[in-house]
Amino acid sequence: MDAKFPTHSSPPKTLPSGDEFPPSVPPARHDPELPSPARRQFFGRLAGTIAAAGGWNRLLVRLLTGLGSVLSVAAGYAGVRFLWPRNPRRPGDWIPIAPIGRIVPDTVHTAWLNTLGVYVVRQSGEQGEQIVVLKASCTHLGCMTQWDAGLRQFVCPCHGSAFDKEGQRLRGPARRALERCAVNLADGVLLVNTGLTFRKENGGWDDPRSFVMLEHGVG
Repeated sequence: MDAKFPTHSSPPKTLPSGDEFPPSVPPARHDPELPSPARRQFFGRLAGTIAAAGGWNRLLVRLLTGLGSVLSVAAGYAGVRFLWPRNPRRPGDWIPIAPIGRIVPDTVHTAWLNTLGVYVVRQSGEQGEQIVVLKASCTHLGCMTQWDAGLRQFVCPCHGSAFDKEGQRLRGPARRALERCAVNLADGVLLVNTGLTFRKENGGWDDPRSFVMLEHGVG
C-alpha cells in the first residue's frame, strides 16, 4: 500500500504596500564652489577700476580712446616713413640700378622711389640722350616729392612746391632745384651713388659725374 504524504502549499508572497516602504531621502544638495581668493581679488580690482572710471560706459570710452591713440601713433609712424623713407644703403656706395636697356627714353622711372628715394630720368637732347638720377627729397624741408604724370611735374605733398621733369624749380616755397646724385655706367649697367649729390645753383649740374650721356639709339 502506497504511503501518501500530505502536501503543503506555501502561501503566496505579497509585496508590502507603498505605505510600508521607508520614506525616500532626497539627494544631498551641494553649495556652489566658493570663488578662490585670487578670483575674489580679481573681481574686486575690476569693480574698483569700473568705479574709478565712473561706470561701464566711461570705462569703455577710455579703452577706445587709448586704442585710438595707439592707432594714431602707428599711422603717424607710417606717414613719416612714407615722407622720409629710410635708405637701406650706406652713403657713398655705388648701387646698381638696372641695365641701360631697361631705362626707357623720355620717361621718369619711379621704381626706386621707395627703396633709394630717387627718380631715374632719361631724356633726349640735341647731343644725344642724358640720364640723370634726381633725389626725390624736396629742397624746402625734405618731404618726399611725387611724380604727377598728368602735370609732368614733381610735386611736394607737404607744402606744394613743384619741379619740372629735369628737376628745376617751378614754384615754391622751395627755392632750389632738386639735387642730382652721382651716376656712372659700367658694363652696360647704370650705377648711382646717393651719398654724392650736386646742386644746380652752384654749378653742380655741369659736373660730368651728375649725368650719363648716351648716343641716340643706345640701349
